[in-house]
Amino acid sequence: MNKISFYSCLALLVACGNPSKKDNMKETTTDKGLDLTAMDTSVRPQDDFYNFVNGGWMKTAKIPADKPSWGTFNMLREETDQQCLTILDNLLKETYPSGSEGQKIQTIYKTYMDMDARNKAGLSPLEPILKKNRGNQKPC
Repeated sequence: MNKISFYSCLALLVACGNPSKKDNMKETTTDKGLDLTAMDTSVRPQDDFYNFVNGGWMKTAKIPADKPSWGTFNMLREETDQQCLTILDNLLKETYPSGSEGQKIQTIYKTYMDMDARNKAGLSPLEPILKKNRGNQKPC
């Protein structure tokens, strides 16, 4: 790369600048991903790192009565499930034009939830797939 191209690129990068985080991003949460209250700082990390990191959580966490275990992944799943249900509820309340994504989601959901139609159809919608798979089975 010749010097003129190099300095031109450098000047362009400097001119563009780097806007500060405050200018181009808004803080939407106070949760930073690391829960320091889960730590037990009364334990020296070099003596027992596991209890240093998890001691506060083990002392204060309550396993819900309907769950065999509980942890951050369980909490994340429940929160995600709740957010998905909220999105679905909002989608079902709206009216969408025919053929739109929202209308397709509503139709699929209503079809899935129509238990009378599903029970009446029985296994007949699956018969072609079942017949095909029966033909592909090899004897033991």
